[in-house]
Order: sequence, then structure tokens, then C-alpha cells
Amino acid sequence: MKDEIIESIFEEKLDKQPVQTEQGKSEDKENLAEVIMPLVDSMNRTNINFCVLRDALKIVSQRQKESKKELLETIGSKLEVLSAKGNETTKGEIQALRQFMTEQMGKPQHKKVTHDLTTKTWWLAGIGTVLFFCMSLLATKICDQSKEIEELQLAGWKYRALRATLPANNANVIWLERNVWAGNKNGIHHCQQFVINFEDSIRRRHQMEQEAAMRDSIGRLMIQQSKDIRKKIK
Repeated sequence: MKDEIIESIFEEKLDKQPVQTEQGKSEDKENLAEVIMPLVDSMNRTNINFCVLRDALKIVSQRQKESKKELLETIGSKLEVLSAKGNETTKGEIQALRQFMTEQMGKPQHKKVTHDLTTKTWWLAGIGTVLFFCMSLLATKICDQSKEIEELQLAGWKYRALRATLPANNANVIWLERNVWAGNKNGIHHCQQFVINFEDSIRRRHQMEQEAAMRDSIGRLMIQQSKDIRKKIK
């Protein structure tokens, strides 16, 4: 009796419905079978009809249904068959159970959407890359500004050192104060060209001194070798 009723209720309905996976699909927070089973347990555990119904609801709780309305109609028709075969007490309990199922079906179902893990991974990777580039640009800008501030501070210390070592009426100090520190564009450009030419002349002089020292060492080596050759010839 038990196996026949279970097979007649769910053979055509549940076997045609695919099992849903957790990823990429929505699942109900409230399972209809899980709501009904406590009510069935509280009514009459000794009645064979309710034992069969309870076992059937356990099967329902293990699978996801695409259409709960169709399932409710199927279970309702089977409950009518059981009500016709039972006594008055069983009929009242089955009627209360049907009413409770109808109320539960009328409640709004809250759904939880499970997003694809791959999509979340790509979103996180993209956001992390953008944040990395923004942080690198900000760090580069801060570093450049700090270097510029250090150079300005060093230039200020050099100028103060010149003023401390040179006399106050020195022509160079007076010229720097009037042109560079006063913000005269022509004076600043002239000072830049003067500094560039001076540094180039110092660099050329240093290179010429290195070349002269190298040639002098080569000449001395050749003189020493010539002396050794003369000694061997004699």
C-alpha cells in the first residue's frame, strides 16, 4: 500500500523534472515539504495514510520543483482519494492539511540567487587591476613632487651658502637677487644658459684631463719599453 501510493503520486511528476544545481540557479528559502512534515508528524503517526504521506513529502524535500501549483493539485487529488477511504476524523485532518498547504502556497516565495563564481572572479580581478594602476600613478606623482621639493630646498641652501661666504656687495649675488630670485624671465633664461655652458666646460675640461693622463701613461710606457729594447740590443 505504501509503495503503491508513493509511486502513483510522484512517478509521472518528479521523474520528469531535472535536479537543479546550486550554481547559476535560484533556490527557495522555504521548502513546502519541510513546512508540511511537522504538521503531519503532529497529527497522527500511527495512521498508515499519514505515514505514506510523510514518506512522500520526504521525497519532495530532496528535490526542487519547477511548478508547485501542479504538485499541489496532484497531492490534493490523492488526498481526496485517501479522504474517501478513511473515517470522519481522517477526513477532517486531511481537510486541515489541504487548507494549510493552500495557505503556504499563497505566501510569496523569497528567492536567493547564486552568481557564477567565474563572473565574480573576473570582476574582482578587473577591479584589483584598476586599483593597482591608480595606486601606482598616485605613488609616482607623490614621489616626483617630493623630489622637486628636495631640489628646491637644496637650491635654497646653496644660495644661502653663497650669501654667507661672499660679501654682501658682490656683483654676482646682487645679479642673482635681481634676476633669478625676483622672477625676471630674461634673467632666469640667461642664468640657465650660463649654468649649462659652465657645466659643459667643466665636463670637457675633465674629459681632456683624463685623455691627457692616459696619453702620458702610454708615452711613459713606450719610453720604458724602448729603453728595455736598447739594453737588450747592447
